[in-house]
Order: sequence, then structure tokens, then C-alpha cells
Amino acid sequence: MSTPSGLSLGQIFSRAVELYRPALGPLFVGIMLPLAITQGILAAAVAVFQIAMGSGVPTPGALVGGGISVAIGVFFAVVIGLIGAGALAHASFSLAAGRPVMAAESWKQGLRLRVWGTLILSGLGVGVGLVCCLLPGMYAAIVWALALPVVFEESTAYAAALGRSSELASFNPQGGIGNDPRLRIFLVFLVSLVCTYALSTMIQLPLIIASFIVGARAASAGNPEAFAMPAYLHWLQVPTTVGVSLVQSAFVVFSALAVAILYFDIRGRMEAKDLDSAIDAMGASPNA
Repeated sequence: MSTPSGLSLGQIFSRAVELYRPALGPLFVGIMLPLAITQGILAAAVAVFQIAMGSGVPTPGALVGGGISVAIGVFFAVVIGLIGAGALAHASFSLAAGRPVMAAESWKQGLRLRVWGTLILSGLGVGVGLVCCLLPGMYAAIVWALALPVVFEESTAYAAALGRSSELASFNPQGGIGNDPRLRIFLVFLVSLVCTYALSTMIQLPLIIASFIVGARAASAGNPEAFAMPAYLHWLQVPTTVGVSLVQSAFVVFSALAVAILYFDIRGRMEAKDLDSAIDAMGASPNA
């Protein structure tokens, strides 16, 4: 028995939109907004520090204290962002599995060592690959995209989850690049990246325009000191950061949801193929 072909990219996107739309409210309130607020708090701390640095010669105590405050803010933003990435992935997986979004449960899953440990391991591998001529990192990101669905569904983690993800992403019994799950994962990531970049640029546009106007006025006045960024531009970074964070989270969920849908599709076809092989083996003649 031949293995059925997988879902097309259009079917994956259609299913993702269908599942995403009614769950956007709980996702926004329960996960996306807290992550955005965390980034906004960090942006505010950085703004205070930058304004203090630009207001004159700071005292050593203010310099050290401000630096420590920003460093602590960065640390917590990174930690919460990592846990939040696991929470977003779990919420997306729950939607693909036909379960309702429960923000508290997703945050709980994001706190699990196996979840953020797998995220860190895959991130390190992708980072090393990107340093080594870019393409290895891109390929690693594609073949390891199914790692968190594996963690949530198959009770494995870390290197084993990455290996299982690579196995699933390479499952292509029909052959041909058009049927390859790796191409579909790449296109999901590409669409999400382009949309994220476009919307993020629109949100950052007021800050970009304001910075350009200040720089142009300073240049025309011929006063180098006028190039210092005004306080209101520092504070404008706060809502900009919050808006960009919300956009990024929204498309992280969309891409993770599409990948989770692909995971269930691949696994179902792979298990059907394994079952067919087992039935064929049971029915084969001992002398065959």
C-alpha cells in the first residue's frame, strides 16, 4: 500500500488560520501580552539609563548602578523570553492537537527543563551552523523545527528530540522536492519572517522618522552636540518594543502552529507506512 501524500502548503496555512483565529484572544492575554510587557519594561530601563548617560557626566555610582539594573533586566527578559517561547510552542501544539489553549498550562510546560533545554540545545546548534557559512545553520533550523512537538507528544527531549525531528522532517516516500517536508517548513518560516519584518518595520516607522528628523536638523545646524537623542525618542522606544514583541509573538505562534500541523501529518503517514509494513511482514510466506 502506498503512503498518501502529505498536506500541501496551502492546506497547512488554511488549517493554521482556521485554528488560530478563535484562539487569538486567550493567546494574546495569557502569553503574548506578558512577554511584550516584559520587553517594554526592559526598554524603559534602557531608556532611563540612556537618558541619564546623555544628561551630563554620570557619577561612578550611577553608572555602575544603571549598568547593573540594565544587565538584570536583560537577564530576566532573556529567561522569560525563553520560557515564553516554550509556552507559545506548547499553545500552538495544543491547537494543532485539537485541544483548547490554556495559558497557565502552556507557561507550566515552558518552565520544564526538557522544553527550554531542547530550545537551548537547538539554538546553540543553529547558531554554530550560522557561523559556519550560514547554510548549515539554516538547514539545522529546518530539520529541527519539529523538536518541540516531539518533546510534547513523544516524551523525549534534548538530542533525541532533535534526531527524531530530523527523521520526521526527512520523511518523503513519494520523492521529489515538491513533496519534501523540509521545503514546506522552509516556506512556513519564510512567510512568517517576511510578514514579521514588514509589520515590525511599520511599527518602528514613527521612531525611524523622528530619529531622521532630529538627525537632519542637527546636521543642518552644524552642531555636533545636537546629535544627542532627545528623551522623548528614548521613551518612544518603549511602545515600539512592545508592538514589535506582539508582532513577533503572533507570527511565532502561527509558524509553530503550521509546523505542529505538519508534524501530525508526517507522523500519521509514517506510522501508517510502518503499520502497512508490519502487516505485509505478518502475511508474508516464511519461504518468501
